[in-house]
Amino acid sequence: MEGDVIPKQKMSIFELEDKTRIAVRGSGTEPKIKYYIFAQRRPNSRKFGDEQLARIKREVADRLDAVWAFIERMRTHA
Repeated sequence: MEGDVIPKQKMSIFELEDKTRIAVRGSGTEPKIKYYIFAQRRPNSRKFGDEQLARIKREVADRLDAVWAFIERMRTHA
């Protein structure tokens, strides 16, 4: 979710070619792994227009969904 604070614990962060980042850490209270996925787009000028921002939000959401789907496939095939 936008604006959520990530707990300060040891984690591995991987940056993909398009600057999408994946942070991976063990849960401090449960026997599971937690994933945090970040994507961003920076404007070439001062700021994005409304239409451009709406398109970028859709693109970023699609990218995050694709990265999560990849992680899910890798977890089930490991």
